[in-house]
Amino acid sequence: MRTPPARTRRSCPAAVRRSRMRRNTDTENMHILYTGPVSLDILTSELPFAEVLHDDAFRFDMGSRLVLGFLARGHRVTVLKLTDCVRRDETRTCGNLTLKLFPGRPVREQYRHFYHHEVKTLARAIRETRPEVVFAQWTYEFARAALVSGYPALVVAHDSPWRILALMRDKARWLRTFYSQFLVFTKIKYLSAVSPYIVREMRRFNLYFRKVRCIPNAIPLAPGRVNTKTIRPRGKTVFCVTDWSRRKNPQALLRAFARLHPRHPDWTLKICGRGLSLDEEAGRFLRQEGLSPAGMELAGFKDHAWMDAVLRDEADVFISPTLEESFGLVFLEAMAQGVPCIGGARSGAVPWVLGAEDADGRPTPERAGGFLCDVRDSEQIAAALETVLEDEGLRRAYSRNGFRRAQTEFDMSLCVDRYLDALACVSRGGKGW
Repeated sequence: MRTPPARTRRSCPAAVRRSRMRRNTDTENMHILYTGPVSLDILTSELPFAEVLHDDAFRFDMGSRLVLGFLARGHRVTVLKLTDCVRRDETRTCGNLTLKLFPGRPVREQYRHFYHHEVKTLARAIRETRPEVVFAQWTYEFARAALVSGYPALVVAHDSPWRILALMRDKARWLRTFYSQFLVFTKIKYLSAVSPYIVREMRRFNLYFRKVRCIPNAIPLAPGRVNTKTIRPRGKTVFCVTDWSRRKNPQALLRAFARLHPRHPDWTLKICGRGLSLDEEAGRFLRQEGLSPAGMELAGFKDHAWMDAVLRDEADVFISPTLEESFGLVFLEAMAQGVPCIGGARSGAVPWVLGAEDADGRPTPERAGGFLCDVRDSEQIAAALETVLEDEGLRRAYSRNGFRRAQTEFDMSLCVDRYLDALACVSRGGKGW
């Protein structure tokens, strides 16, 4: 009788994967592999690495905070990072954290090759690392690598590909949208989303009908912190953090403030972000529209410390005229400082983040941390600014509600625990999901 051939990985991949993924369910700590953007300077400065690394591309501060949170709870973490700060593959280790760094290619090259090199590199690194669970950010190349690796993976949806395509119809966005829809969403088994809005978008446009966990974004907040924001009788400083794009819609705010300033010459608009200086797109826009920059401080790109200082010491109201947000961390950072906010009534997750509506989209004005308006209309933006800045009582209510919501719903420690619970379920094959 002929002897059957030995079963190899190619002839029996499921058995091999199960043996690699088997874990002791009594063990509390996991080996988590994180794939996606992180901010290397945060990781390498807060842990005793021999060298602090800085990279300009593929940054994500919250990703670094999540990794630090996992480590603080005793888990082992491996981070796969595409970066411009190395010329060849490198591995650096500090305690329970391992950084595997790979040279990042220009974005156009990634698009042109349909992320083939990135997915191949990351998937190979996942298989070599043999983690208990993969934690993949965004529903594009990082998720694709996690899914083809054969290891259990939790994918986090940070945006709505089809919604962004409607606002940014360039070739790269078309490619990313179809890549996400047909090469990622069709394979995702365990998915989380950063807001109820994104959950609804996944159902409506991506036709994803499995269970989705909603785990909101977060920022680190000191326990027991109190709201120290001073609400002045008549507010004067409007603050905005954005960038120059159709989706972020800074043009409407500039038009609104230019109309307001003759009536309120003591008011100031501080606005920062890429393209937002007098020498960049914002300055050219004001000149083309014949609008005066009086009262406007167009600061251009600024670091996070500068923005925190403005929110803490100067801002009487924070406004973002963005047309769509999957979450809106800038609003959360303002709420955490007790700054009243103004956002779009139909700008994705903004009403929910501000507490102006619940997870099902029902209005909850009594809990709102900010004022909602139609941000496509510069006259409505101007009216909203006058309403909020001239009503001290309203600003006090928004400050109190927003600060409380940030503390109770969006603290980083809560976010870390929520993700660890989800990752533990995924590592157990979905038990408890």
